[in-house]
Amino acid sequence: MSLILHYDAISSTNTIARAFKKYSNSVIISSNSQKSGFGRNGKSWFGDSYKNIYLSIALSSTMLKNHISPFYYQACSVLAVQASLFLYLSPDMIRIKYPNDIYIRQNMSWKKISGILIQTEYIGSHLESVIIGIGLNVFQQEYDETIKDKAISLSQILDDDYNVVIQSLQSTILSNLFGYLEYDEQYIYTLWHDALNIIGKEITIVNTGESAIVDSIGNNGILHVIQDNNNLYIDNGDSIYYDLNE
Repeated sequence: MSLILHYDAISSTNTIARAFKKYSNSVIISSNSQKSGFGRNGKSWFGDSYKNIYLSIALSSTMLKNHISPFYYQACSVLAVQASLFLYLSPDMIRIKYPNDIYIRQNMSWKKISGILIQTEYIGSHLESVIIGIGLNVFQQEYDETIKDKAISLSQILDDDYNVVIQSLQSTILSNLFGYLEYDEQYIYTLWHDALNIIGKEITIVNTGESAIVDSIGNNGILHVIQDNNNLYIDNGDSIYYDLNE
């Protein structure tokens, strides 16, 4: 049975999940707001109180599968959020951007609605725990100046009379997540690869501005790309750009 805790305000759901994972093999932490939320590469995740989903799930010991890459849990998580959004939006309006960001189409542009952060702990070579952090904009209307043209919330894309209940959406995400965790690694990777739809696409490497073609994705989640007959390997989604419309 999971240890489930909900807060009115919190520093970071991932931080609290890490602190409580010693009490249960499955810990679920949610909050109405968080003051020090963070994403990949040290980026902050900001949002207003009572307007979004701030959620973390810590899985330890017996909840983890043997010899499986942490990318498995990342794939399960992003598929769970995507499936939950299908209840509100048509599939053609939702894209997963490598590796685990979810974008929504507004008119002809794509804007980020959700991000997922995976943190791991090892003892030697043994994966001891995985903490999954999920942020999802539900009713957010205002954004930091640096992302105001890149972010969107569910309420900004739905009709005004469409009723979204944060607790219900969060419960759906959790149900979908634990459902996906029942499947084997290869099946999840197949679903994730299909949802990414990135094989064969041209990408731009951000720090050089050069183009490359995605050849394949390994089961460790790493992209194999080809640039001028050279093989490159990429595991950081922020280091590449590609057109989600294609």
